[in-house]
Amino acid sequence: MKDFQVPTGAIGVEMFLADGVHIKGRIFLAQDPRHPGQTDQLIGALNDERDFLPFEVGDDRGARSLVLNKEHIVRVRVLQPQPEEMPVSYTDPDSVQEPHRETILHLSDGTQVAGRVVVDTPQAASRLVDKLNNGERFIPVVRDDGVDLVQRTHVLTLD
Repeated sequence: MKDFQVPTGAIGVEMFLADGVHIKGRIFLAQDPRHPGQTDQLIGALNDERDFLPFEVGDDRGARSLVLNKEHIVRVRVLQPQPEEMPVSYTDPDSVQEPHRETILHLSDGTQVAGRVVVDTPQAASRLVDKLNNGERFIPVVRDDGVDLVQRTHVLTLD
């Protein structure tokens, strides 16, 4: 039966939920068989068609699994990846991105995220509002010290 198991890799994240709860834990994603040791991008799992996402909290001795409804996830902060975890990169040399343009996103849970919204858009739709309107459910916001994946429906205003 082991032949049919899908190998996974853990990604450490902090979840910020709509009710104000913040929880740290791990999301397990399928590894890409073409690139052993690398997992699928977290943003792909957040933006796929599934409504619920498995999430593990606690340490190895006291770990427990939760199932989170994606609609109630305001943002996901990617914690420093460990060597066995996926590298996080949201740069595409062919995409149109506003270089070094930082904005502040005010979110429905009362928090703010300052960083650069990184969404691939055609040249004709390169404004920040276009990036928000054309982005998937979760969009990357690159901060100086890491990446937050913000659910667009929880963005109230931008500065």
